[in-house]
Amino acid sequence: IFVSMQFGSCATEKNYQIIGQVCEDLNKKHGFNPPLIVKRVDKIITGKTYEINEQVVNEISGAGHLIADLTYCNSNVYHEIGLLMGRTLALTGKHEYGMTLILDENVSAENKIVKFNIGSLQQLRFKSDDELRQGLTVRLEKYYGVG
Repeated sequence: IFVSMQFGSCATEKNYQIIGQVCEDLNKKHGFNPPLIVKRVDKIITGKTYEINEQVVNEISGAGHLIADLTYCNSNVYHEIGLLMGRTLALTGKHEYGMTLILDENVSAENKIVKFNIGSLQQLRFKSDDELRQGLTVRLEKYYGVG
């Protein structure tokens, strides 16, 4: 699972930790083999200097699922969603994306505006850690056919 998010914000870092916990819980509960592994580009250590944009494209192309945190309207997150949408449409001809969009409703109004064509996509909006945890669990279980 590749996570696209704004880095350096306490709110989004907490969301990232919850995503990791949910995936660990699902691995234990369902015995996924291979297990769900959570990645984000700033945590990928290859031992070499690499082009970040190229790494993002590689990760999105190889991921089984994308979780994109729309909180704070980060332009890189929009770009990465667009990469997945374009790739999926080109490969399948369908508008069915292996992604979950999340948005923390606790931030200010200007930090939770969903722009462009992303606004018409289903989103998991949450006001508490438990809402995020439960919502992700349900969506990932359905996506992977175990719930």
